[in-house]
Amino acid sequence: MERSLLTQINEQQYTFGKAKPTEIAEEKGYMTFYHPPGSHDDQLWALGLAVYAARETEPEPYLYVIPRQRNRKF
Repeated sequence: MERSLLTQINEQQYTFGKAKPTEIAEEKGYMTFYHPPGSHDDQLWALGLAVYAARETEPEPYLYVIPRQRNRKF
């Protein structure tokens, strides 16, 4: 991994905002991500978005039914 990407991963910080008095889950509080002044986080977010885009959805379960053959001679 490139040193600048590792630096961006280690420097990333976050804060939790104040919760709002509401019943809607998305409005109860929020998380803000930031990086120190003079640093960057573009490679970090590019990596995160690439991983999110590359994820595979879980396949639907399925069952194969193989009919038995009668009077089969070997």
